[in-house]
Amino acid sequence: MGIKEENQVIISGWIKTAQDEFTAYKIIQKSEPDYRILFRQKYNALCQSLELALKAFLISKGLSVKDVKAIGHDLIKLIDTARTQYSLMISPKTYGMIMMLNPTYKSRQLLYFEKQYALPSDINILANTTRLLISKITFDN
Repeated sequence: MGIKEENQVIISGWIKTAQDEFTAYKIIQKSEPDYRILFRQKYNALCQSLELALKAFLISKGLSVKDVKAIGHDLIKLIDTARTQYSLMISPKTYGMIMMLNPTYKSRQLLYFEKQYALPSDINILANTTRLLISKITFDN
């Protein structure tokens, strides 16, 4: 059984948006490589890209759109679902970085700076994971 047509539209749209967010990250990173400068914009673009790529991945594997949307912006729940139900491989280092970012991202604190929070300094790990996931979903679909 293939992917429902309406789900294929959602998958394609979310992958396109994930690619656009990743492109935005690359443009910002190229113009200002110091991770401390424009860090909220960089991390938000990467996390948004990762979120949409993970959601597209889960739908492409058969999870319902309703169930995927119910997870919300929780990157750890998305990754854990992808890992346990669909054998998605994420390195321990990447998982640890996402665990560090997740509370800040899912509470939307990267958009609304209201308190201090810790961010990992090696943004390239997250960027590489996001790029690989987008490539996998694009290739598989």
